[in-house]
Amino acid sequence: MTGPQLISGSLRDYDWGVVDGLSAWCGATGGPEAELWFGAHPGAPSPTADGASTLLDVWGDGSVPLLAKLLAAGSPLSLQVHPDADTAVRWWSDGEARALLADQSEKTEMLVALDPFLVLAGWRPAEQARTLLAAVGASEPVLAALVLADHAAAVRLLLGDHPVSAAADAWDAALTEAGGSDIDRRAMAAVVARFGADPGVAVAALLAADLLQPGDAVYVPAGVPHAYVTGLGFEIMNSSDNVLRMGLTAKPMSVGHTLAALRPDRTAAIIRRPVDGDYAPAGAPFAVHAQRGGQRKEPTGVYRLVVCLAGTATVTADDVTVHAIPGQAVALAAGSTDALITADDAIIVRATGGRS
Repeated sequence: MTGPQLISGSLRDYDWGVVDGLSAWCGATGGPEAELWFGAHPGAPSPTADGASTLLDVWGDGSVPLLAKLLAAGSPLSLQVHPDADTAVRWWSDGEARALLADQSEKTEMLVALDPFLVLAGWRPAEQARTLLAAVGASEPVLAALVLADHAAAVRLLLGDHPVSAAADAWDAALTEAGGSDIDRRAMAAVVARFGADPGVAVAALLAADLLQPGDAVYVPAGVPHAYVTGLGFEIMNSSDNVLRMGLTAKPMSVGHTLAALRPDRTAAIIRRPVDGDYAPAGAPFAVHAQRGGQRKEPTGVYRLVVCLAGTATVTADDVTVHAIPGQAVALAAGSTDALITADDAIIVRATGGRS
């Protein structure tokens, strides 16, 4: 079946979510609403409009290469690294490593802010990180690792025999000494408020902070460390739920595997709101367009998804017209025809054949 499929988001109620934070798209539940998934990943496949099946039932996971999410973070998420394609496939056949994975796919992602969104993504400059950690009493081995810009070694030490614990005001003073910005202080204040003396707080201090304004985005290739702090956004990624954690979580961690998944040759990229609404990071497995009014033609040949944020989104393809309301999306298989899209406020994603 290649015709357009009308689907609804599948809600995940992780404890870091905002109470009723996604209610505009899924209704109020009175509990934390963290993510609303649009895709065919087996972890939470999207139900079809009639509620009788899911997109996974209709097409199968292999026909849906991307997963989109609405995300509401009320408190910082764990310090994460996602495996690249080679690592995921190799570890899938390793009993110990496989237990850490949800699937055998790479997870490269991009978050587009719908409201202001605090993020930690990629490494802070090593000299600034060394000054910052020195000001809160980090050990000489940790500081020596940062002199060499050996972030992995510094993380091992901080999460092992050389932890650092400091109060919120000490972190604030240290950031001032290191030349940190107001955004740095806001991000670290949120991390300390949630996690206190957790040794992962010092690891969070090694990451670069940014405040995304609505329409800004952060692109995070597989292998790049990051943590989303607070905010409301739209996420697009490979159809994968692989998350390797190295701190700030009660969930299972494997520091060694997480550090082994780092890709020093890849970096996070901040994309300020594009005038044309197009987000197309080089090498990404997806491209995104924010459509606010008017019509747009999306050509055939790749998987496409139209997520309605407000008003209505109307999609015509394969001689069928489908209307979506907020919290719904229209999925178009690669074999579907060109699509004509009319939307008040929607995000269109498409597969590009980049990293996977």
